[in-house]
Amino acid sequence: MAGAPGRDLVVVRDLVEPSRQWWWNAFPHSDFPKQIPNWLPGIRSDTLQSFLGLSAPDSLVDLSVGNGPAFAWTNRADIERLSTQGAFWQEFYRQHPSASGYIELSSLGWSGDRRQALGYCGRTSGSLSGSGFLVLLRYDDERWSAIRWRQVWQS
Repeated sequence: MAGAPGRDLVVVRDLVEPSRQWWWNAFPHSDFPKQIPNWLPGIRSDTLQSFLGLSAPDSLVDLSVGNGPAFAWTNRADIERLSTQGAFWQEFYRQHPSASGYIELSSLGWSGDRRQALGYCGRTSGSLSGSGFLVLLRYDDERWSAIRWRQVWQS
């Protein structure tokens, strides 16, 4: 597929709400949120409750990266517009010829002391090519690190 071998990031600027995504209740488990502590040992209950309490985000992704990777922005409206036109991926890669697909992010759920956070990150690069992860982050007084992640869907 044209564009798939690219390496540039295209980030959807509008945050996703995990509980409204197709994969939230599409798996054999009947209660997705109850599985999260088993998948991410060490997650604090206040972090999980904060993440589960996220409602439709009214904010946008803010990637304040200094010398980080190059990326381009898109938005939910453009993704939805392309979806209704057919040939989504051909048009997406025509607009972003060096992309490797697009990335979606959620808001973060935070622990009360703001030393632990939980978020969602998904990447899609074709009609049946993508995956999404819950990512548990921890702050160790110097930097944030991803300490655990759990794949929640793949195609």
